Amino acid sequence: MQQFTFDVFADYHQFYVQDRGINPEAPTDWTDEDVERRAKVADNVVVICPLRNMTVPVTLELHEAEPAID
Repeated sequence: MQQFTFDVFADYHQFYVQDRGINPEAPTDWTDEDVERRAKVADNVVVICPLRNMTVPVTLELHEAEPAID
């Protein structure tokens, strides 16, 4: 596993994590579950919606295989 820590400015209560070199369209098909989770996953992009409209701490973990869920 690789772990990265960032401080990200969550302008408009959101930030995106996407594949390098790809500029995917922002997803528009949000479900009630997505809104409740404050996150949306689409091809080549993950949208995170923190509660704060300011700089937020973010930890990103990259795993070689799907991690076990506790």
